[in-house]
Amino acid sequence: SLQEVVDYLRGEAAIEPVACVPYARLLKSRGTKHDFADVRGQKSAKRALEIAAAGGHNVLMIGPPGSGKTMMARCLPGILPDMTLEEALEVTRIHSAAGTLRAGEGLMLERPFRAPHHTVSSVALVGGGSKARPGEISLAHGGVLFLDELPEYQRAALEAMRTEIPERREGTFVPAERIKNPTEPPRFTVSIYRAGQLTDALVNEGVETVYVPLELLPSVEVEKYRGRTKFAAVLPRVWRTADEEGLREQLRTAKERGVECAVLGNLGHFALVRGLDMELRGDFGLNVFNSAALRFLREQGLSGATLSFELRHEQLRDISKCIPCEAIVYGRLPLMITENCIVANEFGCRHFKGRCDALCADSACAGAPELTDRVGERFPVLHAYGCRSELQNGKTLWLADKPEYRKIGLTYARLRFTTESAEECVRVLRAYKGREEYTPKDITRGLFYRGVE
Repeated sequence: SLQEVVDYLRGEAAIEPVACVPYARLLKSRGTKHDFADVRGQKSAKRALEIAAAGGHNVLMIGPPGSGKTMMARCLPGILPDMTLEEALEVTRIHSAAGTLRAGEGLMLERPFRAPHHTVSSVALVGGGSKARPGEISLAHGGVLFLDELPEYQRAALEAMRTEIPERREGTFVPAERIKNPTEPPRFTVSIYRAGQLTDALVNEGVETVYVPLELLPSVEVEKYRGRTKFAAVLPRVWRTADEEGLREQLRTAKERGVECAVLGNLGHFALVRGLDMELRGDFGLNVFNSAALRFLREQGLSGATLSFELRHEQLRDISKCIPCEAIVYGRLPLMITENCIVANEFGCRHFKGRCDALCADSACAGAPELTDRVGERFPVLHAYGCRSELQNGKTLWLADKPEYRKIGLTYARLRFTTESAEECVRVLRAYKGREEYTPKDITRGLFYRGVE
């Protein structure tokens, strides 16, 4: 025991050295519970078992109850050859891993005999499970597996025994590129839903980049803030092939006005930005969950990417960030996009008969109407490109009072403004920068700590 080791190291107790006993002497000291010599009669059955033992064959025994089938099966290990030392070590390792060795038992000298009940599951028979352990087949390795009342066994268990085990595949392992992640706190970026949310007061607080939906850019005074912050055009998450040329034209216009960056939310966006010579960043719609995804995006020419908001902060920390990474640390997280406008379906749309692009200030969508579920939770409905609706979480992600997001190697931390007023946007940014005591109502920690359940 551990206490005996401590006493020995202190000189308070002596430990007798273990004498090496030859394996041949151990074999002579073993006893046999079931001896084949005790079986009377059954000459044909005994002959069949002897042949099976000599050749390693399977045996099917059929007979009335009480005729001795089980007893002869239990005696079968006794007529098998003695295990070699290598076989004994292998069998002992299996039973040690399964926890079936008796207390104080050392090397197993007798060949194992396993007789599982006919109600045994396929997992218990072949091994595995949520907490993987050897099954009855593995525990019978080097010995005898006896299936009494064979027709009573579950079909799935019998099928599992006959299924061929796939060959082990070998390949070359390429370890992930190790990148030293940034150690300084992230710089803040913001995304806006309305043009009125972008103000001098917000920019003066220090904003690295302002994310603006591409269709909203004509309403934003980009020239006014040029040189004080950077603008990025967020491409629509859902669009049609017929929209492609119009979106490319909007991107060209945005670039002429001083927008330096395009934000891609799906793989189809790569075709939209081809040849425009703009900086490219990945949005949360690309679902970046690991280092391999970041390496792929870097190969596609992206200079940065937003990591999935379904990751816990430990997972965000452990990603090897080969390009600058960003995470959403504030705002209502999007739940879904509907193909048809929920508001227009309910109230009608007096501005457009077809699909509109930009949000009109006096439209029914502008007020961010809410859906209410049966428990009273309210979900804001925002206008999305193409007269679609984007449903938002009823609670606001709030991490300003949590230090973890500052220590996980992020280059940028995004504040996602949706239903906030211009004044609230400023207060949120000041709170995240530690310049004001402010906490909005009805907040959530999102998936930052508990992950996806």
